Amino acid sequence: MSIRAAVAFSEDIDDPHRAGLDIAEQILTQLKLGPRSVGILFASIDFHAESLLGGIRERLPIPIVGCTTASEANSAGYFEESASLIVITGEDLAVGIGLGDDLTKDPASAVRSACDAATAMLGRAEPKLAITFPDCAFTTSGDHVLRLLTEKLGASIPIVGGVPGDGLRFKGALQFWGDRVTTDSIPLVLLGGAMTAVVVTRSGWIPMGRRARATRVSGNVLYEIDNRPALEYFTRYIATPGDPSIMGSLPVALIDRSLDDDEGRHFILRAPLVHDKDTGAVTYNGDIPLNAQIQLARGTQEDILEGVRDATRTLRRRAGDLPIDALLCFSCVGRRLLLGLETKREIELILHELARDGLPAEGSPRVTPIPGIRGGSLKIPVNGFYTYGEIGPIDSSRRHLAASKFHNTTLVLCAISGLSPPSTSDELERTPAMPAAVDLEVENQRLKRENLRLSRNVRKLEERIETIDKMARANEQVSLSLYSEIERVRRELEDEKRKVDSLLLNILPAPIAERLKTRTGTIAEAFPAATVLFSDIVGFTALSEQIPPDRVVSLLSDLFSAFDDLVERYQLEKIKTIGDAYMVAGGIPHTRADHAVAVAALALDMQGVVADFARRLSQPMSIRIGIHSGPVVAGVIGKKKFIYDLWGDTVNTAARMESHGIPGQIQVSERSYGLLRDDFELEERGPIQVKDKGVMRTWLLLGRKPTMSVRGIPYFF
Repeated sequence: MSIRAAVAFSEDIDDPHRAGLDIAEQILTQLKLGPRSVGILFASIDFHAESLLGGIRERLPIPIVGCTTASEANSAGYFEESASLIVITGEDLAVGIGLGDDLTKDPASAVRSACDAATAMLGRAEPKLAITFPDCAFTTSGDHVLRLLTEKLGASIPIVGGVPGDGLRFKGALQFWGDRVTTDSIPLVLLGGAMTAVVVTRSGWIPMGRRARATRVSGNVLYEIDNRPALEYFTRYIATPGDPSIMGSLPVALIDRSLDDDEGRHFILRAPLVHDKDTGAVTYNGDIPLNAQIQLARGTQEDILEGVRDATRTLRRRAGDLPIDALLCFSCVGRRLLLGLETKREIELILHELARDGLPAEGSPRVTPIPGIRGGSLKIPVNGFYTYGEIGPIDSSRRHLAASKFHNTTLVLCAISGLSPPSTSDELERTPAMPAAVDLEVENQRLKRENLRLSRNVRKLEERIETIDKMARANEQVSLSLYSEIERVRRELEDEKRKVDSLLLNILPAPIAERLKTRTGTIAEAFPAATVLFSDIVGFTALSEQIPPDRVVSLLSDLFSAFDDLVERYQLEKIKTIGDAYMVAGGIPHTRADHAVAVAALALDMQGVVADFARRLSQPMSIRIGIHSGPVVAGVIGKKKFIYDLWGDTVNTAARMESHGIPGQIQVSERSYGLLRDDFELEERGPIQVKDKGVMRTWLLLGRKPTMSVRGIPYFF
């Protein structure tokens, strides 16, 4: 036997007893009650609760559980001052209800009492769904209450529900259990037997900005983020973080990497309640675990509504062939504030998606907004309310995410299905009798009540418009802050890139550095004509033994920096330094016809720099330089501490010119002599014995000729 359900509602706040009678009559008109039934009631705080409940129970002597709300939603649409009841019945349905009092004083005892009573009433049937409305908005931890429920019932049983509301008065909500109207308690419904529950949780919110860590917390009070006052985290995005309406529009996403490996795709939202400017602490409507990763979350109206579409379609897919006999929905009052005048679209989209004949194909366009559905052809009874905190699993389809959590600014949908298709033979077809005539006085009173209700709604709309304006300004501030942060990060990245490029250019020639950044593999190139210079500071080793190490390094740095300036002026390439030796090349990585002339001019200026250093230090110091011209191979070697280096006989010969040279002189090979004799004064040294080379003719470079085609740039120290 399938489950059957029906929904009824009334907006008759001025006569709550009559509203209760009317609700009961609507249920009896639609539904034949089975031996096992339960009613779930959601009502505005503006109703006189005892009178409302008394009117319902007068006609419907069944277990009733529920609470007051921040507003209501059901099969007829969205309401702010209504009472809405869904009754679920079935011959094979198992029902258990329980209540735990003094939730604030002793949460464990209250949860235990509620579970024990509901389990006892359920009998031998295994519970398959738990529905609860704990009064834990401001008095106790909703996370703690939910942990106690999970420990008592088991993590495999989905727990859904919401924290009661009081129409945004924040003075205290009410709860319903049987004939009682209570507070500070935990009402509980357990359903079992021939039924199945399918639960989907969605928010539509999107984490944004910098991810941070909660470094100092106490329950739901967040004192520090990344070891700084928590309130400072908000100042990165909004100019006035103390505005409650703005703070409420920026919940934080708790990204628990233990939930899965999806890089924060699954998260729990926490909405801020109050803050302390002196301490920088922010109090949230739910616990913040120590060291939790957090991000601000943003949600536009369209983001929220797209989440509703996705939630309802996902619910239908997961239900598969099971009929959805009843639907409970729990949405956060924070979503209502963000949606503003569009709040009604949330329930409208749920009803619309449930009424569709089939699901859209993958990649199909988003559903366009639709007018309100009130009644119509929808056969699924729907009842829900806007809460001060929602209860539901993160993802009931995945075992490690199926345990229920305490949420904020989230939508929870719970479909209840019998195990077999519904049978219309069990329905009691009844049509309410229509009065023979309309009592004008009764109609007049009804119109007066309607006028009062509309007046109240106008005042609420005006207040809501003001709140929406504030939230719009907050979103604008967030967008500007995000843009500023993106620009700042972009500038920082550009600065870092410039630093990296500068560092790379200190190691490699510019064209080689560019090739290294854009290509992989070996970088090597042959140059048929180049000139290589080696130099060594004569007397520096003896000097370094007489002065402190830091002075040695400082002097050598000053000397080589002067050489570097000369190399840059002559547009040559410094290859490397080894100790007090200095290596330069001309004609690489850019070929040039005057490579030997430029290197020779550099060598003469290097002599002048060393002579000036010797005079200032009053120390005997000179430089020995060797130059040779010929073909070389150049390339980058190594993966760590890589260098741009030269290879070939030309390099070895240039090194021999230096090592076999004369202190204070510049020795050049015969090949270099041929390239320099037109522009420089040179004196033949004569044949000399060179290691690994045998006898070589060499020349000493003495200076520039007056007719030199390329003039050296004098160095001023």
